[in-house]
Amino acid sequence: MDADESFMIGALLNIPTIALRSRAFEALRRAGFGDVTPSLQPVMMLITPDGSRVTTLAVKAGMTKQSMGYLVAQLEMLGYVERVPDPNDRRAQLVKRTRRGWGYNRTVTVEVTRIEKDWTELIGKNRMSQLKRLLAALTESLGVRYEGSATQVARRLIREQMRRTPDLRSSRRASERPPGTGRDRTQA
Repeated sequence: MDADESFMIGALLNIPTIALRSRAFEALRRAGFGDVTPSLQPVMMLITPDGSRVTTLAVKAGMTKQSMGYLVAQLEMLGYVERVPDPNDRRAQLVKRTRRGWGYNRTVTVEVTRIEKDWTELIGKNRMSQLKRLLAALTESLGVRYEGSATQVARRLIREQMRRTPDLRSSRRASERPPGTGRDRTQA
């Protein structure tokens, strides 16, 4: 039976997603991040590198502001995020990753890269490229603009900031950078 006839699109998207999440969760557990429950994981995925407002996170997750606030409070107690004043509106707060939160993010990024490599070996390089192109086209058609993972976006923002402010290069110590965004690649 042809895949077009045997599986509905939901299953074709959901089965690999479940497998990916399961492997990522196990990698997080092994790396010492097992205290982030599956209900908290989507929040970690939605926070942008510069931080996000709770209301924005709630809209992206499709939940109430109160529910998102509760999840953010749990992550804050666990040390993965912090709330800081929004520089654009001092009345508002941004939820930002802490050093531990960036470590979590880096662990997920490394594991997803491994998964993609393993899956590429299973179905072949050409088919994986085709799959990614098709999913990207579907994502764009649904009105979602993907700018990269949080780590990729953070690296890009830092590079752009350093280009605009040349003296920033010498003043920004490696310990101040989000993990995995500077020269210190040994942590990833």
